[in-house]
Amino acid sequence: MRNLLTVSLLLFALTAYSQSVSMQRIQEEENPVYKEVVDNSEYAKLWRQLCEAKKSGNGQLYASILQELRTNYPDRMHTIPPQQNNILNACGPLVEPPFVSDWGNFNTRVSASSVYSGGTNTSMGENPKTLRLRSDSLGSLYCAFIKSTRDSLILCKSSNSGQNWIVIQRFSATAPAVFHSFDFYATDSANVTKLGFAVSIVSSAVTTDGQLYFALCNGDGSNVRISQIQATPGGRGLINPAIMSDGSQHPGDMTYWYVTYSSYSPSTPTANDALAAITPNWGTSWTYAVARNTFNDYDLDIDYVTYPTGDSVYVILANNLTLTNANLRVRKISLAAFGTGAWSQVNPAGSAAPEYGSQLSVNRATGQIVCTFTSVQSGIETIGYNYTTPGGASFNTTSYGFIANQPNATVFPMLSINPYDNIFRVAYLGKGGTRDTIKYASSTDPSAGFTRFAGNINYQSTGPSIDVAPDVTGVKTISSVGGIVFTTVGNAGSYYHGENFPLVGISNNNGTPDGFSLSQNYPNPFNPSTNIKYNIPVSGFVTLKVYNILGNEVANLVNTNQTAGEYSIDFNTSSLNLSSGVYFYKLTAGEFTDVKKMSLIK
Repeated sequence: MRNLLTVSLLLFALTAYSQSVSMQRIQEEENPVYKEVVDNSEYAKLWRQLCEAKKSGNGQLYASILQELRTNYPDRMHTIPPQQNNILNACGPLVEPPFVSDWGNFNTRVSASSVYSGGTNTSMGENPKTLRLRSDSLGSLYCAFIKSTRDSLILCKSSNSGQNWIVIQRFSATAPAVFHSFDFYATDSANVTKLGFAVSIVSSAVTTDGQLYFALCNGDGSNVRISQIQATPGGRGLINPAIMSDGSQHPGDMTYWYVTYSSYSPSTPTANDALAAITPNWGTSWTYAVARNTFNDYDLDIDYVTYPTGDSVYVILANNLTLTNANLRVRKISLAAFGTGAWSQVNPAGSAAPEYGSQLSVNRATGQIVCTFTSVQSGIETIGYNYTTPGGASFNTTSYGFIANQPNATVFPMLSINPYDNIFRVAYLGKGGTRDTIKYASSTDPSAGFTRFAGNINYQSTGPSIDVAPDVTGVKTISSVGGIVFTTVGNAGSYYHGENFPLVGISNNNGTPDGFSLSQNYPNPFNPSTNIKYNIPVSGFVTLKVYNILGNEVANLVNTNQTAGEYSIDFNTSSLNLSSGVYFYKLTAGEFTDVKKMSLIK
């Protein structure tokens, strides 16, 4: 009896100790001690000088410092020699039969190839983000996806706002290896669109031993370059990458590409590390940093902020330290301290509810950051969001808003904002009932909430659920358009939906707008005059020009510095000798650009 009592007391003590340790780890994860680390090594000094040269735009100094870093510190500026038989290969464009509108206005098929589902348990290495959409500053659209056979990564392009698509490149994995996960981003360099891919390839369909590659090509799919981002650590896999570039804010020779990814342990799947990498020379060399390696981190996304005081790198992640309550975290480090300093942390979804499926996007004009995620409310999956004020002040850590809070589950929120507009767009999936539906919401001012598109993008009959996340982007040449790609039940093909989704413009009471906007002219069609209204939230140089259908300038309506405010201008064609037809008017204010179409009828 005494022995039994002793054993019981010992078990009770061990349980209490285990709970105490667990609670201590939770508190440490929620409230890490941030200690600023200033590395004064020669490497760190040179890296800071490189970042300063980048910021100043001194290309000659930048190239000199970069060469010194590569020569003297190959252990920090890693160049992984290409393999003779790369596991990732570019196979060139494919020809698929043309498609027309399939069911209803605005819907066109991108490809008949089925899409790999990827799975939904991202904490265990799966990823539903196997279908991605991007656009460039010329208005071209790019869609990429992993085929259901997992042997190919297909890249499609549309040059007419999603009406028609062609396959411009196909990447293959050398058998028996297959694609695990990927992401890509479009940026402009010397008037050429560049597409950068972060791709994870595993040795077989049942493994997670991902090798991580960077693939770069032109906007027409040509000039492909492939390099390895990081050698895979023994016993682990590099999977579920996210990638972006700062090419819209820096010259081509000083453009950085940023990647975040999981270092996944198949033997200990609750020990994912959140890693990050930067290439300052288009994939030739890479420098690495550990965003966090103390807890199980997944659902990674990355972005870059250059406003207002300095350049910083942000990585958002989820973790399930408490297995029934996943939590969201944002990790931040200044670009000058990347790889040498300590990361700070913000908890952008400080609630008792589980949050996961995180995405992060930055408004390039204001520095405002928005994150979206899945939040579980009363057992139902909903779409939550949080934001910083313009200029990058921290997230509200005690509460957050909802984009979709409905009786049925809403999942897979995909967030986007382009460098050339100020519209945050979200595509997500509504599940339950008799069908799954693709949904859309947008906002020019997250503090005032998101406006949900009243309808559904696609209608699905009763059947298996959709298990691939939709994706969303803006289209520069058509104002306020949000383009969405998605799959149908069974992932049977990919589709594009592009529509002039309604936006709600919100202004402060003092008459100063919260965001840039260009209104549709009125009347339209018109003869001989029409009125154009626009808003600018900050003072700066503004141009408003009119072009004919050939792209020739026919009128320069505004070309001067203007203070923040709401503006209205009359465009009278009486003295211009213009013919009837379609014309375009373009507003440029700082980094904001928008174009709208109008018709003159005589």
